[in-house]
Amino acid sequence: MDEMDIFRRLALAIAIGALVGVERHWRERDEDEGARTAGIRTFTLIGMLGGVAGLLERLLAPARAFPGLVLVGFLVTLTAVIALFQYREGVAENRFSATAVVAAMLTFALGALALVGDMTLASAGGVVLAVILASREFLHQAIKRLRWAELRSALILLALAFVL
Repeated sequence: MDEMDIFRRLALAIAIGALVGVERHWRERDEDEGARTAGIRTFTLIGMLGGVAGLLERLLAPARAFPGLVLVGFLVTLTAVIALFQYREGVAENRFSATAVVAAMLTFALGALALVGDMTLASAGGVVLAVILASREFLHQAIKRLRWAELRSALILLALAFVL
């Protein structure tokens, strides 16, 4: 991997974080300053952190007996920090959600994937993540309108198509 490839990959990791951050920040755009757990800056940094962790993993892997340890260490630490902030915010507002924590974990993982794996897969994953996050109201309304017969039929069709 040459320097230009590293820069392109790191730029992709940052872009993935920024994309997710724009969606997260937009959703809470009316909140007071400091009231959001994570917005555009935080998620951009999470994407960058994933990229840097992926680069460190790639550079240090040949010298270690346990490949992946750098990525796991960064991911566990990030998850603990984001979960703590989400918990504190949840207690203060009396509403709880795991979405921001999972979104942060995925943003980090996709940033790391951009550095150590397939850039196309990482970028597609970032877009899908942002679309899922932005589709919250649509998905919740669709689930409310879903009837048991429709769900059962879909599950049978999926079982026939993918299991049998």
